[in-house]
Amino acid sequence: MDWYNGNCYNVGSVLCQNGSYCATQSSTTHNTNSASLVLSNGAIVIFNYTYPACNYSGTTTCGDLVIDTNGSKGPNIVGEDIFGMVITKTNGLVVYGSINDPWASVRNPAQCGIGTSGEGCAAYYLLGN
Repeated sequence: MDWYNGNCYNVGSVLCQNGSYCATQSSTTHNTNSASLVLSNGAIVIFNYTYPACNYSGTTTCGDLVIDTNGSKGPNIVGEDIFGMVITKTNGLVVYGSINDPWASVRNPAQCGIGTSGEGCAAYYLLGN
């Protein structure tokens, strides 16, 4: 397992399923409160603990955990090989788009598929809803 921190690791361009650039996902590896590691199978795990007070934008959000299942290999598209979870103060680690996701109103299973952001695919695939 190799550790990368700060700007030392770059996943490259990350797209949403609708083809737009997902700056929020790719910038996760370039944050001073983030660390990422590459597993032996090439998968990348990004830890983003941006809000220690766990109060981002009036929610209980502390940060995110993002997984790129095949690392720097393509397609690097949210909902295809990149999935996320939000770290919350009240519910711990919560799959993006699940019922306990503080952002479930915009990041839900309906946001999975062509023409969407892809952020709801984690709940769609992992939880079957």
